[in-house]
Formats: sequence, C-alpha cells, structure tokens
Amino acid sequence: MDATSIQDDYHYPESDGRPMAESSFHWHVMVDTTQALRRWYKDKTDVWVGSNLFLYYKRRTPGIAPDVFAVRGVPKQDRRTFKVWEEGGNVPFFVLEATSLETQDEDQEKKEIYQAMGVEEYFVFDPLEEYLSPCLQGFRLTESGYESIPYAVDESLYSTTTGLLFRPEGVKLRLVVGAGAPLPWSDEIYAAWKAESAARQVAEERARALEAELARMRGEGG
Repeated sequence: MDATSIQDDYHYPESDGRPMAESSFHWHVMVDTTQALRRWYKDKTDVWVGSNLFLYYKRRTPGIAPDVFAVRGVPKQDRRTFKVWEEGGNVPFFVLEATSLETQDEDQEKKEIYQAMGVEEYFVFDPLEEYLSPCLQGFRLTESGYESIPYAVDESLYSTTTGLLFRPEGVKLRLVVGAGAPLPWSDEIYAAWKAESAARQVAEERARALEAELARMRGEGG
C-alpha cells in the first residue's frame, strides 16, 4: 500500500463537535494569544500560527487540537487541519493550552504528546485559577524531557522560542515585547479603531463644514 492510499483510506476529522472553549474567559485567552502571535510574526513568511485546529502528528492516529500553536518552516495559509507529514515534517515549536478543571486530565495527556512530538515549549494557563497555582506554567524541552521554566517576574514566563514575555493579568494573558511593550488584546485594537474612526469622522465633518463656509463666502463676495 503506497503513501497516498494510506492517507486516503483513514478518516481525519476536522472537528470533534465540542465547543471551541470551556468559557468566554478561555475563548478570550485563545483569541488574544493567537492574534498577538500573528501580529508578532506578521513579517515572518515561514512562521504560521494556528488555533483550535486538529493537529495530526502521525498517520492513522487520532489528532489533537492545541488551543494555540506556532510552527516554523510552513507557509502562511488557511488550513482545514494540520498534518505534520504534509507540512515537511514540521511540528509546532510553541503550544499554549487555556486549561480548566474540566480539561486538566486532557491537557496533561496533551503535554505528553507534545513532548514526544518534540514541541520545544508548552505553556498552560488557567485563567479562572481552578487548579493551577501559579495559574501560568511553562515547560521547555530538554534531552531528558520537559522541565519547568523558571518565572521571570512575579508569575510571568519568558518564552525563548517566541522571544516574548507571557504575563497573567487577571483572567487574561498579556504578551510583552522586550523591556515592556505589550502586544494589544483584540478588544484594545477594536477600541483604538473605533476611536480613530470617530476622530476621522469628526475631522471629515469639520472639513466639509469649512468647505461649505468658504463656498458661501465666495458666493457673497461675488
């Protein structure tokens, strides 16, 4: 049986029928982290960031769906699933799971799979602090397996693979560049866009009013 038939006669689901996240808190962590990483890597043509997408690391084997993951050496393009053998054998270098009391056993099983796959860093964040203390924990792959990443400041963790500091802020997770420039959350980007749009509308209305007034004055002068 050749490689094509092996791939084609096995069903690789694109969904497990489960909700995307345990709660809106977990959903915000996933969305904010995914968007922040995508902005961080926007100029890197060979780094792709995925979220809640089925990842198949071995043929004819059930996949897993990391909440957030980043992969080097693959093009930026939409995917229905991520099959490692179709992506040049490239596996994620970074994975984040937004965990909960309900998913803790599953996330522990995922950790073992990520270690076996060769994922360089695995972060797990418990936004509601249901069972993890501290609520953000990270693991870096060594020759002997995953080892805990020491905290940088308070309960913040520095990711060597991404070059970013991950900092819990209440139920949310902040990604910070270098000495302290935070990458904005999605709602902050939207708020800034709304403010800019409103300011632009005011400026356009003033310009139209001024133009109308000038036209009136020219008419009176004529």
